[in-house]
Amino acid sequence: MSKITALFKELKATGKKGLIPFITAGDPDPKLTVELMHALVRGGSSVIELGVPFSDPMADGPVIQRSSERALTQGVTLHSCLEMVKEFRKKDADTPVVLMGYANPVEQMGADRCQNSFWLYLLRFHARSNRCLPSQYSRRGQHHPQNS
Repeated sequence: MSKITALFKELKATGKKGLIPFITAGDPDPKLTVELMHALVRGGSSVIELGVPFSDPMADGPVIQRSSERALTQGVTLHSCLEMVKEFRKKDADTPVVLMGYANPVEQMGADRCQNSFWLYLLRFHARSNRCLPSQYSRRGQHHPQNS
């Protein structure tokens, strides 16, 4: 059972609500992202949704588009986002983190090199988190696993 599934079962059993805030990795400053993630947990977050900045975020509104632009201007990449989560994990191994982004950076990083398991490899062994890629599509009918 994933951490998120276990969390929602616990929330339901206790009649509590969960808080799932979103921040864009690297905004306002890449050096602050991990600190902000810990502050969110101290503030009561159940899950953290960490946005992976993208140059053409068509599915996002203007606020998230601008936060992506600011992060990209400061050199934030998919790799640096994974490193931020890895750093966060040094002090917090329990709070679920969902990386929210677009498939393009994953493909650019090399998803095909490992028969579409590269993303899961990175998440399991480097960031230990989940991910959500609304722009992800299936190639030649192949399924892209959604859970890590």
